[in-house]
Amino acid sequence: ETHGPVCATRGNMNNRLGLPLSMLALGPQHNAAVFELGASAAGEIADLAELCQPDVGVITAIGEAHAAGFASGEDTRASKAELLAELPEDGLAVLNGDDPYLRRLATASPVDVICCGRGSGNHLTASDVSWRSGRLRFTVGRQRFQIPVWGRHFLSAALLAIAVGRHYGQRLSEMADSLSEFAGLSQRCDVQRCGSITIIDDTYNASPQSMTAA
Repeated sequence: ETHGPVCATRGNMNNRLGLPLSMLALGPQHNAAVFELGASAAGEIADLAELCQPDVGVITAIGEAHAAGFASGEDTRASKAELLAELPEDGLAVLNGDDPYLRRLATASPVDVICCGRGSGNHLTASDVSWRSGRLRFTVGRQRFQIPVWGRHFLSAALLAIAVGRHYGQRLSEMADSLSEFAGLSQRCDVQRCGSITIIDDTYNASPQSMTAA
Protein backbone atom coordinates (compact mmCIF):
# COMPACT_ATOMS: atom_id res chain seq x y z
CA GLU A 1 0.00 0.00 0.00
CA THR A 2 3.01 2.31 0.26
CA HIS A 3 3.26 2.05 -3.55
CA GLY A 4 -0.40 2.78 -4.27
CA PRO A 5 -3.90 1.35 -3.73
CA VAL A 6 -4.16 -2.40 -3.14
CA CYS A 7 -7.32 -4.48 -3.36
CA ALA A 8 -7.26 -7.11 -0.62
CA THR A 9 -9.46 -9.74 0.96
CA ARG A 10 -11.61 -8.32 3.75
CA GLY A 11 -12.47 -10.47 6.73
CA ASN A 12 -12.80 -14.13 5.75
CA MET A 13 -14.12 -13.68 2.22
CA ASN A 14 -11.89 -16.42 0.86
CA ASN A 15 -14.20 -19.17 -0.42
CA ARG A 16 -16.31 -19.83 -3.53
CA LEU A 17 -18.70 -17.06 -2.55
CA GLY A 18 -16.31 -14.69 -0.76
CA LEU A 19 -13.54 -14.61 -3.36
CA PRO A 20 -15.78 -13.39 -6.23
CA LEU A 21 -17.13 -10.69 -3.90
CA SER A 22 -13.55 -9.69 -3.06
CA MET A 23 -12.64 -9.61 -6.74
CA LEU A 24 -15.60 -7.33 -7.54
CA ALA A 25 -13.88 -4.64 -5.47
CA LEU A 26 -10.91 -4.64 -7.87
CA GLY A 27 -10.78 -1.51 -10.02
CA PRO A 28 -8.44 0.32 -12.42
CA GLN A 29 -7.14 2.43 -9.53
CA HIS A 30 -5.49 -0.55 -7.86
CA ASN A 31 -1.80 -1.33 -8.34
CA ALA A 32 -2.12 -4.87 -7.04
CA ALA A 33 -4.53 -7.39 -5.57
CA VAL A 34 -3.94 -9.68 -2.59
CA PHE A 35 -6.54 -12.43 -2.26
CA GLU A 36 -6.73 -15.18 0.32
CA LEU A 37 -7.75 -18.61 -0.97
CA GLY A 38 -9.36 -20.79 1.69
CA ALA A 39 -9.83 -24.54 1.56
CA SER A 40 -12.41 -26.60 3.41
CA ALA A 41 -12.32 -29.48 0.91
CA ALA A 42 -10.14 -30.91 -1.85
CA GLY A 43 -10.21 -29.03 -5.14
CA GLU A 44 -11.34 -25.73 -3.65
CA ILE A 45 -8.01 -23.92 -3.94
CA ALA A 46 -7.63 -25.08 -7.56
CA ASP A 47 -11.04 -23.65 -8.40
CA LEU A 48 -10.35 -20.36 -6.62
CA ALA A 49 -6.91 -19.97 -8.21
CA GLU A 50 -8.40 -20.57 -11.64
CA LEU A 51 -10.86 -17.79 -10.87
CA CYS A 52 -8.41 -15.09 -9.75
CA GLN A 53 -5.35 -16.24 -11.77
CA PRO A 54 -2.57 -15.19 -9.37
CA ASP A 55 0.93 -14.30 -10.55
CA VAL A 56 2.46 -15.09 -7.16
CA GLY A 57 1.26 -17.78 -4.76
CA VAL A 58 2.17 -17.72 -1.06
CA ILE A 59 1.74 -20.65 1.34
CA THR A 60 2.37 -19.54 4.91
CA ALA A 61 1.87 -22.86 6.69
CA ILE A 62 -0.07 -26.11 6.63
CA GLY A 63 -2.00 -26.68 9.83
CA GLU A 64 -4.67 -28.99 11.16
CA ALA A 65 -7.62 -26.77 10.25
CA HIS A 66 -10.95 -27.55 8.56
CA ALA A 67 -10.49 -31.20 9.50
CA ALA A 68 -14.16 -31.91 8.77
CA GLY A 69 -13.55 -31.56 5.04
CA PHE A 70 -10.31 -33.55 4.81
CA ALA A 71 -9.86 -37.25 5.53
CA SER A 72 -6.23 -36.82 6.62
CA GLY A 73 -3.37 -34.37 7.03
CA GLU A 74 -2.03 -35.58 3.70
CA ASP A 75 -5.27 -34.47 2.01
CA THR A 76 -4.90 -31.05 3.62
CA ARG A 77 -1.35 -30.74 2.36
CA ALA A 78 -2.33 -31.84 -1.14
CA SER A 79 -5.03 -29.18 -1.27
CA LYS A 80 -2.48 -26.44 -0.57
CA ALA A 81 -0.29 -27.78 -3.37
CA GLU A 82 -3.13 -27.10 -5.81
CA LEU A 83 -2.10 -23.43 -5.75
CA LEU A 84 1.28 -24.08 -7.34
CA ALA A 85 -0.25 -26.08 -10.17
CA GLU A 86 -2.45 -23.12 -11.11
CA LEU A 87 0.35 -20.53 -11.30
CA PRO A 88 1.48 -19.39 -14.77
CA GLU A 89 4.78 -20.60 -16.23
CA ASP A 90 6.44 -17.29 -15.32
CA GLY A 91 4.78 -17.22 -11.89
CA LEU A 92 6.42 -17.41 -8.49
CA ALA A 93 5.73 -19.52 -5.41
CA VAL A 94 6.77 -18.15 -2.00
CA LEU A 95 6.84 -20.87 0.63
CA ASN A 96 7.65 -21.35 4.29
CA GLY A 97 10.92 -23.24 3.90
CA ASP A 98 10.94 -24.36 7.54
CA ASP A 99 7.95 -26.63 6.86
CA PRO A 100 9.30 -30.06 5.76
CA TYR A 101 6.35 -30.73 3.47
CA LEU A 102 6.58 -27.34 1.79
CA ARG A 103 10.31 -27.89 1.34
CA ARG A 104 9.54 -31.10 -0.55
CA LEU A 105 6.84 -29.31 -2.48
CA ALA A 106 9.39 -26.70 -3.56
CA THR A 107 11.58 -29.30 -5.23
CA ALA A 108 8.67 -30.45 -7.39
CA SER A 109 7.21 -27.02 -8.12
CA PRO A 110 6.49 -26.26 -11.79
CA VAL A 111 7.37 -22.57 -11.21
CA ASP A 112 10.20 -20.65 -9.56
CA VAL A 113 10.21 -20.82 -5.77
CA ILE A 114 11.49 -18.62 -2.96
CA CYS A 115 11.76 -20.42 0.39
CA CYS A 116 11.75 -18.28 3.54
CA GLY A 117 12.55 -19.18 7.13
CA ARG A 118 15.12 -19.63 9.87
CA GLY A 119 16.60 -22.91 8.65
CA SER A 120 19.63 -23.31 6.44
CA GLY A 121 18.97 -23.60 2.73
CA ASN A 122 16.26 -20.94 2.65
CA HIS A 123 16.60 -18.24 -0.01
CA LEU A 124 15.48 -15.55 2.43
CA THR A 125 16.31 -15.82 6.11
CA ALA A 126 16.56 -13.68 9.22
CA SER A 127 19.30 -13.23 11.79
CA ASP A 128 19.48 -11.62 15.25
CA VAL A 129 15.90 -12.67 15.99
CA SER A 130 14.49 -11.59 19.34
CA TRP A 131 11.09 -11.02 20.85
CA ARG A 132 10.10 -9.14 23.95
CA SER A 133 7.12 -7.18 25.25
CA GLY A 134 5.06 -7.38 22.09
CA ARG A 135 7.83 -6.58 19.61
CA LEU A 136 9.50 -8.94 17.16
CA ARG A 137 12.98 -7.85 16.03
CA PHE A 138 15.15 -9.38 13.34
CA THR A 139 17.59 -8.53 10.56
CA VAL A 140 17.39 -9.29 6.83
CA GLY A 141 20.60 -8.49 5.03
CA ARG A 142 21.71 -5.33 6.81
CA GLN A 143 18.20 -4.03 7.44
CA ARG A 144 16.78 -4.19 10.97
CA PHE A 145 13.06 -4.89 11.33
CA GLN A 146 10.86 -4.24 14.34
CA ILE A 147 7.22 -5.37 14.22
CA PRO A 148 4.63 -4.81 16.96
CA VAL A 149 3.38 -8.42 17.25
CA TRP A 150 3.08 -10.90 20.09
CA GLY A 151 5.21 -13.94 19.44
CA ARG A 152 8.13 -15.27 17.42
CA HIS A 153 5.79 -17.29 15.23
CA PHE A 154 4.97 -14.13 13.24
CA LEU A 155 8.48 -14.26 11.77
CA SER A 156 7.51 -16.74 9.04
CA ALA A 157 4.69 -14.57 7.72
CA ALA A 158 6.88 -11.46 7.89
CA LEU A 159 9.62 -13.10 5.82
CA LEU A 160 7.11 -14.29 3.23
CA ALA A 161 5.72 -10.75 2.93
CA ILE A 162 9.24 -9.36 2.58
CA ALA A 163 10.00 -11.86 -0.19
CA VAL A 164 6.92 -10.79 -2.14
CA GLY A 165 7.72 -7.11 -1.64
CA ARG A 166 11.27 -7.61 -2.82
CA HIS A 167 10.01 -9.49 -5.89
CA TYR A 168 8.00 -6.39 -6.80
CA GLY A 169 10.91 -4.01 -6.31
CA GLN A 170 10.31 -2.67 -2.81
CA ARG A 171 13.39 -1.74 -0.80
CA LEU A 172 14.05 -3.41 2.55
CA SER A 173 14.07 -0.02 4.23
CA GLU A 174 10.59 0.74 2.86
CA MET A 175 9.25 -2.57 4.11
CA ALA A 176 10.85 -2.10 7.51
CA ASP A 177 9.09 1.26 7.86
CA SER A 178 5.74 -0.23 6.83
CA LEU A 179 5.98 -3.31 9.05
CA SER A 180 6.90 -1.17 12.04
CA GLU A 181 3.31 0.13 11.88
CA PHE A 182 1.68 -3.27 11.34
CA ALA A 183 -1.67 -3.73 13.07
CA GLY A 184 -3.06 -7.24 13.45
CA LEU A 185 -6.69 -8.25 13.20
CA SER A 186 -8.91 -8.95 16.16
CA GLN A 187 -9.03 -12.52 17.51
CA ARG A 188 -5.66 -13.34 15.92
CA CYS A 189 -3.18 -13.54 18.78
CA ASP A 190 -4.74 -10.39 20.20
CA VAL A 191 -3.16 -9.83 23.62
CA GLN A 192 -5.05 -7.82 26.20
CA ARG A 193 -4.42 -7.13 29.86
CA CYS A 194 -7.17 -7.12 32.48
CA GLY A 195 -5.63 -6.07 35.77
CA SER A 196 -3.04 -8.71 36.64
CA ILE A 197 -4.44 -11.14 34.05
CA THR A 198 -3.17 -11.49 30.48
CA ILE A 199 -5.74 -12.64 27.92
CA ILE A 200 -4.60 -14.13 24.60
CA ASP A 201 -7.52 -14.02 22.20
CA ASP A 202 -6.72 -16.35 19.30
CA THR A 203 -10.25 -17.62 18.83
CA TYR A 204 -10.72 -16.96 15.12
CA ASN A 205 -10.35 -20.32 13.30
CA ALA A 206 -8.01 -21.50 16.06
CA SER A 207 -6.09 -24.70 15.27
CA PRO A 208 -3.78 -26.87 17.42
CA GLN A 209 -0.75 -25.09 15.94
CA SER A 210 -2.04 -21.58 16.57
CA MET A 211 -3.05 -22.46 20.12
CA THR A 212 0.39 -23.92 20.82
CA ALA A 213 2.03 -20.78 19.42
CA ALA A 214 -0.21 -18.59 21.57
